[in-house]
Amino acid sequence: MANSRFIKLDKEKKDNILYTALTEFASKGFTGSSINQISKQAGLSAGHLYYYFENKEDLYLTVVDFVFDELIHKEDEEPINFWMRVEQLVRSRVMLSRKNKEIGRFLNRFFDYAVSHDGSDVELLTMDKVQNEFRRIFELGIQSGEIRCDLPQDYLFQVHLGLVLTTNRWILTHIDKLDDAAMDKFISDAVGLIRLTMGSVEEKS
Repeated sequence: MANSRFIKLDKEKKDNILYTALTEFASKGFTGSSINQISKQAGLSAGHLYYYFENKEDLYLTVVDFVFDELIHKEDEEPINFWMRVEQLVRSRVMLSRKNKEIGRFLNRFFDYAVSHDGSDVELLTMDKVQNEFRRIFELGIQSGEIRCDLPQDYLFQVHLGLVLTTNRWILTHIDKLDDAAMDKFISDAVGLIRLTMGSVEEKS
């Protein structure tokens, strides 16, 4: 990951590098992206970029952490129940993607890899990080009794992950076609469908 020299940069310089790299990765994926092009767009020499990152993989993983820290850890800001947490996660993706279209493009590409399992080794490797975060949240639902437990837990997790990823992928594909009211209704209805499928028997009775 990024070394201490990058971490010590001021926010403006770090954001310049991260958003420039994000734009390149969102447009071309990991394999098609170029350190030289990222450096040029960021106003740096390639050697300067290597001063902060070991290689392109190191830079990519730093961008992934940057994006998913923005998305995944927002749910820890306030104590809420499991299904509110799931809905908040989906809404945070919409808000961040509308705020920065390159983040939306990056996430759309990322969720495509998650569904198709097609991508470079480093892109597929980062899915483990995402799955671990989703599993952590899923287990909170198990512990609170808000997720059904009548089927094997590993099977339930894969079903839940598939539903959430499919929902996110659909949203990111249609984000420019729905106004705020339509998007808000879709998110509520989609999370309701996931809850109907995955919710505990006690919740449904």
